[in-house]
Amino acid sequence: MKFCPNCGEALEDEARFCPECGASVAAAEAAIEEAPVKEDVPAAEAEAPAELRKKKSGVGKAIGIAALVILALLIAAAAVLYFTGLWQKLVPASRLKLGLAEKALVDRSLDDAFDKQNEPIRSALTDLKAKAEVTCEIDADGGMFSEITYIKALIDELKLDLDLDCDKDDRNIKLGLTYKGNPMLDGTVLINSEQLGLYIPQLDSNYYTISAEKLKELMFDEEGADIDLTKLDLSPFDEAKTRKEVMDLLKILAKLSTKENTDITKGFEVSLFDSKTLTKTDKYVITPTEEQLKAVIDELADYLGREDSYLGGRLNGFYSVIKSLSGSGSAMVYIDGEPTETEVEELPETLSEFIKSKSGEIAKQFAEQKVFFEIYMQGDEVVSHRVISQKSQVAIDHVTEGKVRHVFTSVVEDGDRATTDVNIDETDLSKTVIDYKANAYGSVTEAHGVFDQTKHSAIGTMPGAISFKSEGEELVNITVAEKGDGMEHIIVITLPEYADSEINAIKIIANVTEGSGVSAPAGVSPVDLSDKSEEEIGEIFENMIEEFSDVLTGTLFGGMF
Repeated sequence: MKFCPNCGEALEDEARFCPECGASVAAAEAAIEEAPVKEDVPAAEAEAPAELRKKKSGVGKAIGIAALVILALLIAAAAVLYFTGLWQKLVPASRLKLGLAEKALVDRSLDDAFDKQNEPIRSALTDLKAKAEVTCEIDADGGMFSEITYIKALIDELKLDLDLDCDKDDRNIKLGLTYKGNPMLDGTVLINSEQLGLYIPQLDSNYYTISAEKLKELMFDEEGADIDLTKLDLSPFDEAKTRKEVMDLLKILAKLSTKENTDITKGFEVSLFDSKTLTKTDKYVITPTEEQLKAVIDELADYLGREDSYLGGRLNGFYSVIKSLSGSGSAMVYIDGEPTETEVEELPETLSEFIKSKSGEIAKQFAEQKVFFEIYMQGDEVVSHRVISQKSQVAIDHVTEGKVRHVFTSVVEDGDRATTDVNIDETDLSKTVIDYKANAYGSVTEAHGVFDQTKHSAIGTMPGAISFKSEGEELVNITVAEKGDGMEHIIVITLPEYADSEINAIKIIANVTEGSGVSAPAGVSPVDLSDKSEEEIGEIFENMIEEFSDVLTGTLFGGMF
């Protein structure tokens, strides 16, 4: 192991340039090797008259004092530059400066992700106990005996009660369905990594349980999936571990830029945020080779594949479920509009192996499309990232001023262009203001909303309102407001006038309060289906489906006449 002579970064023994600052390590080593070696002086030549030695001693002291004074002045100057911020103006446009700016940008993103104001939302996603009362209303123009009038009459009288109780290991749901205030059905579903439980007393008086292994056997053949939900880690992210590994991954990505493949232009004028005004920036153009790109992708894969990788472990949990569901064999795909049977290869065992199996193909495609990256900086801030190829360009322009974030994206593919413009204003820490506008293939959509960040419902939502418009016509409006000991969520979906439908609008109302939890039914002994045959289990569920049809028909049609 050796270290950069310029910035002190730890380097591999064979490294010629520092990946952090771009300094030439080989040149520094050559200078050290060529420096003259002080030879031993014979004792006779070392002796000098006492007067001369005394004179030399005085000169040495003077030089030592001068060196200390100069050192003190340098320290003082450095302190002034640092604490006044003047040093930022003196840093040249370099890859080191870009790296520090990218790190600062990621740091701010992590700060937002782990902001204490977001804690209720994170908690709701991983440890949820909530009750919801859901109703639906339809605004329709059908005649007295039309089908839509009948459907409206049914739906307007239905109410769904939901109890949700979810944590890292369990997903428990209790539901109740009533029609005109009369109970129709209520059921309990309990799911964990070991078994599934089901209890719907109106359809069957038994509380059925079935092991995860038996359920897999019923769902898949002998060569089918092997789903292991225990590998899924749904707990909140650990901030310290996440920050460390994100920065480690950023260092690996930074290797895409080298001294040889990065061109820097100071004072480059560019249009940001789709504005006609040109802004002066420092422009970085990075053109990695196919070999460099593959090496970086492989290193990212190796990092995520380490046994001690925190993020890699969590990602592998999700990958294992995807792998188990994908299986192998043949599948029908459409090529040039024609159905074609193609073989589906079984996915590699781990996410790391999967990424490495694709790294060469990705790198080759990038090389063939002549992909390069452009990054623009203003002062010490990165304001734009762009990926450009022969046929497409993706631009993300972004700036943060205080608590106001402005993000503009533009995607051009074979001449077609789509843009989005988002402003998030958190100047007042008690609220978030969102303005969104998109223009894709000539169609303009907008969203405008304001949310109160000081309060949260049991599912993590905040009081406020947001509306979505297309071509100036409102299509969706969502409002959340406090009501009693919970919050009322109202979603209104308006069908545009050109839609070929008798329905004008659909209104969904959900009142959400804190829940007390969901457990197995009391006083009912479980019936384990794990040892029963596929035919026996099928017969049980067929009977429940027939019973459900009778209950539904009797309640709905009986209530109409």
